[in-house]
Amino acid sequence: MSIKDDIVFIVSANFKKAYPIIRSLHNLGFKIVALFYSYRSPVFSRFISMKFKLPNPYTDPRGYVVNVIDLVRKIEPRIVLPVGFIDNLLLSKYKDVISKYAFVPVPSYDSLIFVSNKLRTQALCDRLGIKYPKTIKAPSITTIKLSTPIVIKGLSDSSKPKYIFSEKTVKEHMQYLLEHGQIFQEFIPGFGVGYFVLAAEGEPLLEFCHRRVIEVKPSGGASIVACRYFDPRAYVYGRRIVKHLRWTGVLMVEFRKHLETGELYLMEINPKFWGSLELPVSLGYDFPAMFVKYVLYGEKPKLSVRKKPECFSWVLSGIHYLKENPKIWFKMLKYGAKDFPWSADVHLDDPPELLFSAITRFLNNAIFGRRSFPKLYLRNYRILFENIKEGIEALIFDLDGTLVKLGVKWNEVRNELAKKGFIRSWESITEALYRSFYNDKKMFENISKFIESYEMKSIRNIKPNSFLKKTFEVISKKIRLALVTKQTTAVAFEVLRRLSVLEHFSIIVGREREFERGKQILKALETLKVSSLENVFFIGDTLIDAYSAVKTGITPIIVTDNPYRYFQMLEYGVPVFTNINEPLKIILRKVM
Repeated sequence: MSIKDDIVFIVSANFKKAYPIIRSLHNLGFKIVALFYSYRSPVFSRFISMKFKLPNPYTDPRGYVVNVIDLVRKIEPRIVLPVGFIDNLLLSKYKDVISKYAFVPVPSYDSLIFVSNKLRTQALCDRLGIKYPKTIKAPSITTIKLSTPIVIKGLSDSSKPKYIFSEKTVKEHMQYLLEHGQIFQEFIPGFGVGYFVLAAEGEPLLEFCHRRVIEVKPSGGASIVACRYFDPRAYVYGRRIVKHLRWTGVLMVEFRKHLETGELYLMEINPKFWGSLELPVSLGYDFPAMFVKYVLYGEKPKLSVRKKPECFSWVLSGIHYLKENPKIWFKMLKYGAKDFPWSADVHLDDPPELLFSAITRFLNNAIFGRRSFPKLYLRNYRILFENIKEGIEALIFDLDGTLVKLGVKWNEVRNELAKKGFIRSWESITEALYRSFYNDKKMFENISKFIESYEMKSIRNIKPNSFLKKTFEVISKKIRLALVTKQTTAVAFEVLRRLSVLEHFSIIVGREREFERGKQILKALETLKVSSLENVFFIGDTLIDAYSAVKTGITPIIVTDNPYRYFQMLEYGVPVFTNINEPLKIILRKVM
């Protein structure tokens, strides 16, 4: 059957993810009619034949539905394709009415409500054997049992998460959050992994997986740089969910991969097209076209996959970083330029859309948008001063990336480990070490010994650090010092000796003694024997360091020259500095 001149309604066309849908279905031969409630760049695409403005579905759902039904009756499209969650929800509620005039490929209203509810997702995970962050919906302050760090979010699709890394800040948000029916969820230190599927009666027809690299806010949000990614467990768990739900249509299952353990935690299930849709479409995984061809004609997907781009960068969607932190935006630009034009949201073949997108985003976000960075930067120092005013009993340090930069070529190490069969294709070095440490000590020793040879080579040029030497000589008279590291004790010992600070440390905990960062900290605390954990600080350089410190009850300080991680820590309310000298100078003034 010919598609030519068949009409498709895209509702709502103002979403970012509407653009690849519009382009795909236009290329398929459909006449595109855009229904929208807000002027955004996809609405101005040259691939659109007609457009109609609707009432805002969030503030006037009745007006929105009435207008959609009226337009469907007048124009008689072949299919009405919902884009956002709100579109899916409202159109499914009135599917019986709309279906008299056009095909509406949405699940039932009850199914959408069930799948998108995060508390019900937890019960589903328990049934299917999938990890899920500990989650509660607390009716009163006294019932909250989760320890920080925690995430506070909404129950449905638009969760608007808040991140709490300090017990003190819980009370600041508590009353408002409880009044608005929020949930409290265990924080998982890691990165987002998305499993995307087009399914029929619980059987996947088309699948894709990506990882989030840069998000709209460093603390979390929609992807503005995403890369193709493979972890077989994401496919296994995703298929398990699809089969259990007997799902038909598109579905996005979002996981968070723990940076240390490598475990996947299911965060939410989204019964709709996803924000990063342009990445799989650019690679030939044309979900919109294949979805429509399947629901209209029963045609199963036929892939014509490209090898590139590996990543996609929404450089215009993320242009607010040009004002907040230019280094992050230029990093995005680098991703976008690598396989251009396939790898960026700069649509040179669609001048009206590109012009509107570039001008409005630049004016609204890069010029006139509010800057949160200065406020967060000032809060950074306030938080640190408030934490140290009661005194400091002990300091625990990380080694690589904190006291020194070893400069190990980790990509080379990982490739060699893979050749030897020590590491799985989807694992990081940290994941492989964690897995083997707790499951196969002999394998751990082999991996560790191999890595140690690279680490020992990297420390040959380390020389005495006069600032660290003088500072530790002063503070070690009043503050006990410890080191915990993912390097071996032998490597750590030699690094401290070369820095001329070894004598000031009471204990060194290397990876062969304990691997998990939180357990390393606890082992150090056994030797330090402090009177109060509130007076102990851990200085590290990663999200795992911040998370582990908070979980063990001590205060984290992060040192990093990575602009994205720096901004991330500011948003979490974790004191952060670009080098080790800055926090040590503040601590030195406190001690003297």
